[in-house]
Amino acid sequence: MSIIKQVLRSSTSIGANYREANESYTEREFKHQIRISKKEAKETSHWLDLLLHANQSNKRLIVWGI
Repeated sequence: MSIIKQVLRSSTSIGANYREANESYTEREFKHQIRISKKEAKETSHWLDLLLHANQSNKRLIVWGI
C-alpha cells in the first residue's frame, strides 16, 4: 500500500472516530474512541514524516507506490 493511501486511511479515521466519540452513551466509550483517534493521528503524523524525509529521487516512488 502506498504512503498516500496510508495517510488517507489514517487521517480520515481520526474524524470518524472523533464523531463516534461525540455520540457515545458512556464516558468509558467516549474515552475509548478518543484514544483511537489519538492513535490514528500519531499514525498519520508518522506517514507524513516519512513523506517529508523522503529524498527527491525516491519521493515519486513512495508516493505513488511504484
